[in-house]
Amino acid sequence: MAGDPWTPVISMVGVAVGGALTYLTQRTTQRAADRAEEQRRAAARAEERRAEQIRTVLEFIRCALEAEGVAHARPPVMTGM
Repeated sequence: MAGDPWTPVISMVGVAVGGALTYLTQRTTQRAADRAEEQRRAAARAEERRAEQIRTVLEFIRCALEAEGVAHARPPVMTGM
């Protein structure tokens, strides 16, 4: 009968340890999910910036080609009159 007082104490220690482990596991999982979401958002922002840069370069090339076409269509300028 001397072991009877320790049974509830050991049981409570087990419950406390189990609860602590569950809390730590959930916290770690949530932090990992938050990091993954932030990485996904950062990748999406980088892709949006890259797409915008490509659009800007293509617009510049289009304007440069248009300006070149206008320059070639102009009649030559006579100097020395």
